[in-house]
Amino acid sequence: MSGGEEPIQYGYDPGTKDGDMPALVFRKGDQTTAILTGDDARVVAAFIKDLAEASPILESSFQQRVEPWMLECFGPEISADTDERNHRFVEEALELVQACGATASECHQLVDYVFNRPVGEPHQESGGVMVTHAALCLANGLDMHKNGEIELARIWGKIETIRAKQAAKPNHSPLPQVIEEKSGWQPIETAPKDGTEITAGWLSPSHYATGTPICWQTNGRREGWFRLGPNGENDDGKWMPSYWLNQRDYPTHWMPLLKAPTIDVESDPA
Repeated sequence: MSGGEEPIQYGYDPGTKDGDMPALVFRKGDQTTAILTGDDARVVAAFIKDLAEASPILESSFQQRVEPWMLECFGPEISADTDERNHRFVEEALELVQACGATASECHQLVDYVFNRPVGEPHQESGGVMVTHAALCLANGLDMHKNGEIELARIWGKIETIRAKQAAKPNHSPLPQVIEEKSGWQPIETAPKDGTEITAGWLSPSHYATGTPICWQTNGRREGWFRLGPNGENDDGKWMPSYWLNQRDYPTHWMPLLKAPTIDVESDPA
């Protein structure tokens, strides 16, 4: 495409259909240049779907224009590392929903939900990501295409900084950098549910103090957190009510069970 010329873009008009096929509309700037319906729309839509560079009237895709930046910044090996690409995509997706108001608790719940379901098919899931990303941007007044172009232009000028960050990344870890441990507390959604005794904490406790020992137990048709007694027994055999879920008295954090120090009788006292 010659410099400064408006690209021709296409989209679907669900208000005009032939059977289940919406009209295929081509636009240049604010002007509609062509509208295809019926079999014509089906043929051209299949052509665009099957060929990455379907027509000279279509500009190079954003995906195609990201590739040279990836190769320049990371080289072919890291660019093609699917584990690394998974980790960085999850990181950026979480940063986006965090900026749009999502909480850590909501994200942890969704991780558990997704990973307890059958594994999806990458082609369909990648399409679902594009659709839901567009819907998220619409709901938040964001222009995903404009923002993508701005970001791609920005990171072309930060290649050395990004390379240095990649070189400092901890080995065999999905994290982009070493995180200093500050307190040892972790979100309750990540706690083990195999009967392991843990220490529970609350952001705003009222019934129980922070540091209460609990464990996840299953009894017949019931399962949930038990508050443990001083000797590790269930406290009066009472379940922590399930209706506390998402309420202030339900555990919000956990850490491995804190054990009292013991005295080595064979060691010197001084």
